[in-house]
Amino acid sequence: MFVESLETTLILEKGSQEAFGLFYFSISIGRKFQSEPSEWEEPRDTALLPCSHFCACYSCAVSIRVTPARNRCPLCRTAVEDLVCLDMGAQPEEEVQEVSDPSNVPPDEEAPKPQEEHSSAAESSHSSSVNPGSSSLGMPPRCLQRLSRELKQMEKDRAQNLKDHGVEVTLADSEGSDLRVWNLCLHSKALDADSQLYQELCRLNVDTIDLEVWIPNTFPSAPPQARVLKPCFNAGSFFVHKHGALCMEILTQQGWSPAMSLSQLGLQVKATMQQGKGSIAGRGFMGDPGPAGRREAAGVANMLEQAHERDWSSFGTA
Repeated sequence: MFVESLETTLILEKGSQEAFGLFYFSISIGRKFQSEPSEWEEPRDTALLPCSHFCACYSCAVSIRVTPARNRCPLCRTAVEDLVCLDMGAQPEEEVQEVSDPSNVPPDEEAPKPQEEHSSAAESSHSSSVNPGSSSLGMPPRCLQRLSRELKQMEKDRAQNLKDHGVEVTLADSEGSDLRVWNLCLHSKALDADSQLYQELCRLNVDTIDLEVWIPNTFPSAPPQARVLKPCFNAGSFFVHKHGALCMEILTQQGWSPAMSLSQLGLQVKATMQQGKGSIAGRGFMGDPGPAGRREAAGVANMLEQAHERDWSSFGTA
């Protein structure tokens, strides 16, 4: 297995392609280069640090790291300082115990202290010292390892979760290089037909509720940030507020469990929304679907968490 850097036009079986400053990976010596990452034979299981791009198998990543002339990430061209080979196997049980125990959390992922001001906890829960508009650059190895297992398990269970629960979780980045942003899709056909949420979706002929899940650096110790993208809910309806922010205890530091997977989170969000009441304004977006809207939703979520600091049973719906 080897890595080759090409600075000229490659003549591929599918035609010509300009390749200035990009790395093309060949899985076996003598094999012709192929133009699409999906055609590579070995799975990506290694993240390049400090950029955290998840874009190579371990052998190719080592070849990049040990070759001075090629020691750069093939996606962003950042110099590679270290490698993290992600364990794509089943998640060990002891990890959940280790994360749950604040004394076992590494120094770079300090567990939030229950007695601190709630504003600090909310800030950690939703921003986690990373701008909500940023990509997966600089994600800690622990977070990357957990997400790699999430990705493998979701690929395995996707069809069953969709059939049984109408819940679908996928990476927003179709190429799989950015593990920070995920799509959560709740299919209306799997909702309780007697719920007001189902009736509102049917009234507007809406098939799915599309949400975005954004991963902070402190995940899984801290919860992810989730927001509704579309349809457009009236503020307060079905626990959805301005900019798509969700008013749910499960998305706060006090209600989150590190043992919860993203698929399980999707089921909890679905169940909570079904219990709510309200109305849907239209089929469009709740706000800006990009980073700006994500930051706005994070701000609203922080305010909601502070408002319900002591009693989450008291929050209501429109």
